[in-house]
Amino acid sequence: MADGFAGSKKEMNVGAQAVAAVVAVGGVLGGAWGLGEFFELGHSPEDVKPAVCSTTKDELPAEYASGAKLCAALNRPDLPALLGTPAEQPLNATGNGRWITFGSGVKIAASEAKVQLKTHTVQVSASYDDLPVDQAVEVLGVTVQ
Repeated sequence: MADGFAGSKKEMNVGAQAVAAVVAVGGVLGGAWGLGEFFELGHSPEDVKPAVCSTTKDELPAEYASGAKLCAALNRPDLPALLGTPAEQPLNATGNGRWITFGSGVKIAASEAKVQLKTHTVQVSASYDDLPVDQAVEVLGVTVQ
């Protein structure tokens, strides 16, 4: 013991080194794949597909924009790119059309559609209340969205 350390001077055999190398390379590749899935790397805008529109039974006649039609118009393949997130996949898309009845008994057609992505949700609605925008602002207030 010239160096002052006790212990075996036996080195790792070639088989154990090969197994350790395969495990290390597999771990690195698995980690890179996992990070790619986490950060959605590898998705190109061409890979992005619209979500399937899930619609309730529209109660509206054909002369009104139905929830299904609004959903189809909003759920475009290029919607993520328009929102600045071209590699994002739409998570879901919904649409519905229905009648809204006011306390006075007046009924108006109203339909809406919504597409949800991981970072954005886009919603569009149509209302047939024949109320001009300036009068709607008076009724609802200037801060309404």
